[in-house]
Amino acid sequence: MDIMSLVMSLLPGIVGGNIGGLLTGKRGFGMIGNSIAGIIGGLAGGQGLEQVAGLDFASISAMIAEWGGKLGLENLGGMGDEAVGGGIGGLVAGLLTGIKGRR
Repeated sequence: MDIMSLVMSLLPGIVGGNIGGLLTGKRGFGMIGNSIAGIIGGLAGGQGLEQVAGLDFASISAMIAEWGGKLGLENLGGMGDEAVGGGIGGLVAGLLTGIKGRR
């Protein structure tokens, strides 16, 4: 795992964690707590969601690679899996912390 794969898992995880926290209303842990949950979920989702759940993000990766090629960023295609998995993992983690959060 290189640094760009890690970043492409973490950033969508942070966003997903905060969205998940917002969806649960006032039961979340605030921006910092939801971001931490999103980082954890993003790492888990970005690195393992495709393998564990048997999900295939190949079409999304191909679309990201096409856009990246047009922008001169050819390396983006392989990172689509991490970005999608990180976002989903972060969203799930944010939702879970909101549900199990403050009462």
